[in-house]
Formats: sequence, C-alpha cells, structure tokens
Amino acid sequence: MSPRDGVLGLILAVARTSPGHVAVVDADGTPTTYGALVGRSARLAHHLVGVGLEPGDRVAAWLDDGVPYVELYLAAAMAGLVVVPVNARYTTHEARALIVDSEPRAVVWSSARDGAVEDLADVLPQTRLRVGGGPPPLLATDRAEVVATGSTAPLSRAGADDLYVIGYTSGTTGTPKGALLTHRSVVAVARQHRAAYRLAPRSTIAMTGSMSFVSVVPAHVLTHLAIGGTVVFLGHWDVPHLAAAVDRHRATFTYLPSPVLGDFARHAARAPERWASLTTILHSASKAAADSLAAVVDVVGDRLIEGWGMTENSGGLMTATSASDAGDPVLLETVGRPIDGYEVRVVDDELSVRGPGLASGYWRRPRESAAAFSEGWFATGDIGSVDERGYVTLLERRTDLVVSGGMNVYPAEVEGVIDTVPGVVEVAVVGVPHPRWGQSVVAVVVPGTDAGPDLRDRVLARCRERLSGYKKPTDVLFVDALPRTVALKVSRAAVRAAALERLSLGAG
Repeated sequence: MSPRDGVLGLILAVARTSPGHVAVVDADGTPTTYGALVGRSARLAHHLVGVGLEPGDRVAAWLDDGVPYVELYLAAAMAGLVVVPVNARYTTHEARALIVDSEPRAVVWSSARDGAVEDLADVLPQTRLRVGGGPPPLLATDRAEVVATGSTAPLSRAGADDLYVIGYTSGTTGTPKGALLTHRSVVAVARQHRAAYRLAPRSTIAMTGSMSFVSVVPAHVLTHLAIGGTVVFLGHWDVPHLAAAVDRHRATFTYLPSPVLGDFARHAARAPERWASLTTILHSASKAAADSLAAVVDVVGDRLIEGWGMTENSGGLMTATSASDAGDPVLLETVGRPIDGYEVRVVDDELSVRGPGLASGYWRRPRESAAAFSEGWFATGDIGSVDERGYVTLLERRTDLVVSGGMNVYPAEVEGVIDTVPGVVEVAVVGVPHPRWGQSVVAVVVPGTDAGPDLRDRVLARCRERLSGYKKPTDVLFVDALPRTVALKVSRAAVRAAALERLSLGAG
C-alpha cells in the first residue's frame, strides 16, 4: 500500500479535485473546505517536523471537537507521527496516566484545559501547542500562528504498517492499555465502513460522538473524509438539536447512543420530515433493549444499523445488520453478521474475531498482547454466540464491564480509586440496570471498624476527584463481606445480585 492508497491519499485526492467542497463544519457553523483543511494540516506537519519530531513520535491530544483536531490527525499522517487521544472528559489524574505511559514528544490541548494542563507540567514534553484565545501558558505555541503561514505542500513520511494511533482502553487490571492502530488497519476500517454503513456518495454525518473517543475518528471522521463527505460537529446536543442539524445540513448519516433511542423514536415520529435526508442511522457501542430498537425501526424502517465494534478493531465495526434484518424482531437482538473481510468464532463461550482492522497489539504490553492477539485472531473477552446463519449475539460485554450510556466503565479502575480511601477494607464495583443509561455504576464496600459515618461521602468525593463523571458510582452500599467463589475470588455475579436486591428494597 503506497501513501496515495491510504486515507490520507484519498483525502488529498478530494482536495485536488474539489478543493472548495466543505469538509468540516464546526459546532459554531463555521465551514472549512478540503483545500483549507489539507493546507493547514500540512503547515502543522511541517512545524512538528521542524521542531524535531521524528516518525513514530507520539503526540498527545487533549482537544475539543473541531477542525484543529481533524487537522492534527492529518498532520500526524503526513509527518509519520502517532496520535494519542486523551478523553475530553478525563480528570487530570486520568490524563496523567496516559501521558506517563505513552511518553509523547508533543502535546496539543484546548484552552479550556489550561488549568488541568498546568497541573501536568512535570510530565509534559517540551513541544506544546495550544488551541484557543488568550496568551498560551507553559511557554506553549499558539496553534493558530503555526497554521497561518508556511508550506502547504503535504508530507508523506508514513508507511502502511507504521503506528498511527494509540487508543487507550481500560483493562480488567484497571490500568489503561493502548491499542496499537496502524495506517493499514485504519485504512481498512475507513474503506469497509463505506459499504457497512451504506453511505451515500459524499455522505454528510451529523456527528454525535466525540473525537476523543478513539473509535470516532477512523469509524466516522476519516471514513467520511475519504469519500469526499462532510463532517458536521454538533457540540453539546440533544435530540431536537440533532434534528435541527440533520435538517439544516441534509445529513445522510448519524449515530444514536443507547440513552437517546426513545427520545429519537418519539421525536422522529412527530416530525419525520426533519429526518428525511438520513439514509443510515447507526446504533452500536452498548446493548439496547430490543423494544427500544424496534421503536426506532417503526419510524425509520431499514435505515437502522445495529453493529459490534471496539477500539481493538481500530474503532470500527466487525459485524452489522443488513437492511432486510430490520423487519425481524429476533434479528434486532443480534449485532448482525460479520462484515466483508471479517470472521467471528466462539471459543469457550468467548467471541474471537479476525479481520483487517485489528490492532497490532498493546503499547508496551507484550504479555497482554500475546494473550489477546494470536495467529491473526483477537480474543475480545465478550461472551456471546454465533448461530448457523452467522448472526452474532452478545450476551455480556466483557464479563466485568459496565456500559453506561455507551461509555465503557471497567470496575477495576473504579475499585483502584476507592481502595485509596481510608476506611475501605475491600470494594467490588458492578453495573446494575438503568432505564436510560443501560447500566449505572454501584460500589459495594466492606468498611473498616474505624471507617466513620462519613465514609460514603469520602468515597464519592474521591471518585469525583479522580474519575470522569460517567465512571462515578451512583450508589455506595456497605456489606460485612464480599461473596466469593470456591476459588476464593470475588463473585461479581453474586455482588451484582445482592446489590440489586438491596437497591430494590431501598437499602443503603
């Protein structure tokens, strides 16, 4: 695969043939054409090379959605650099862990995070770019000045198997680990999604996800730019806001997280004309009740796609439903069949997948890489089944995983934070059903004899300090001891059952 065959090459081809076509629309409505996008990306790439960054060097990105974030991805592709997205919702504590682990040579952040970034000064690299108004702190360079002048000639310093993105995903150890996404794997996802998403020519996406979620860029942003489409950022949104954006921009594609399925179905039924331009509506990332999906199908018909994907597949889908599946309520309970180029099999109830979008392993984690990636297959950790027709059903998203509002919460990470609270002897974190978010996080704590009456408040305060909002427990329950298996391991199934019983009785 030569550079011109990759996503960058496809985007450069659009910029040459249609430089005035709109590539990105920011949340404030400002459009950016392909010509301007590529030109500014090239200037950023030349700047990063000029200050000494070499192919393979990492660039940490703690940015808000918008054109500067897109330009950083394109600049990194040109310069052979590796993007390390830092979740926009992360606390300083969480961001520090990623920066220490990835050892970036440069960092780029949005001005709204100036205070948090200053708290990280001791672990930041010397090359610092800041997006936003006002004088940059920490001797940072104003990114606007960088992209205003300089050469607009695109660079081409990356090969197909070179690393492009380190996508951090928490593991069952509670320590984030970085999935290694190469140019080849990201290109595969972008190309395959054109068919899997049934994209219209030059599709326009009403963007409901955040670029700081690793999957969003290969799966949505680069997929659309590669076909000369338009990416419309919404900023903070709700269903009426999404409807207005779809109507205004004649969007053809959007993604619905689980919590808004009901709101969407009701709104779309009342005002179908506002959604008429959509050819595809994707639901993925978290399990949704079949009746919620059926309510959407009742309004939009076969435009709904249900799929299964993950960071380790470069953020892309591995399975998807077809247009004919939408009318079958049984098939709505599946995540469809493998898309072209993918295979799914079951080994000891665990789903394994093989396909061209898979990561090459985990950053500096040889043991975990060897355990998860073997002979072209990735052991997903998801429990499920594959029927005789090839339809995949997920029974549970990684046995211990809590999926709240489409966001992954790994219990061990939350437990690691709560364990630092004085008075906590032991803790187990589980997910319990929630009518809107799918699941909510509950901490079950064994308190010490000297824990004090304010232990619950201190647990919640520590979680607020160190964890993103979606990871914080909604309830803290106290028990004398955690239930265990015959192997003396904590039984999460028993913890979850006990928590559900306690909550149903209103006990704390």
